[in-house]
Amino acid sequence: MSSLFVGDYKYLDYNSDGTINVLDKYPGKGLTYPPIVYSFSGGFTWKGFDFNFMFAGNQGKYVQYNQAWEN
Repeated sequence: MSSLFVGDYKYLDYNSDGTINVLDKYPGKGLTYPPIVYSFSGGFTWKGFDFNFMFAGNQGKYVQYNQAWEN
C-alpha cells in the first residue's frame, strides 16, 4: 500500500472477505440532513459604496463518498 497524504481516502474491508469492493459500504457517522445550520450576515456603507457579506454553514451532515465502484 502506498503512503497516505492529507485528504486521501482510506478504505476498510468491513466484511473481512480479503478484498475491498462494493460490498464493503458502511454508513458514516452523521445524518442526511444537518441538525445544525448557521449563518451570519452584515454590511455597511462607506463613501457611497455598499459592502455586504454572508457566512453560512452546517454541522453534522453525513455525505456518502464511497459510491459504487469495483476493485
